[in-house]
Amino acid sequence: MNMKPGSIIRLIAGGYVFYLGVQLIRQLQEERPSNMALLMVFAVLFIIVGGGIVIFAVKGVLRSMKDEKLEQAGESIDDIVDEHPESSFVDLEEPDVKVESLEDANKPEVDIVNLDKAKGK
Repeated sequence: MNMKPGSIIRLIAGGYVFYLGVQLIRQLQEERPSNMALLMVFAVLFIIVGGGIVIFAVKGVLRSMKDEKLEQAGESIDDIVDEHPESSFVDLEEPDVKVESLEDANKPEVDIVNLDKAKGK
């Protein structure tokens, strides 16, 4: 597994910011300072931001692992899309049969040439 250095740094940094938020809450509960509400808000923000950084770093690592597996299999996502472009787009061609009114929609189409041949003419 070849992790990018940026992903490792994000994991460590996010984990550290999360840890700081938790430690700040613990310290606030022990000391009960006068500006406890403000510091509690900052502690919660640290926890949210640190957790978000860790989650996005883990997603990036998982995505790179998935791309690595595809490359090892000999295919990349771009190759798959290039090989099957029809699955990416919807074909919006007009139908061959055009209906003038609702009454015409219920009538079966009759091939006059084949009808004449069937009658023996």
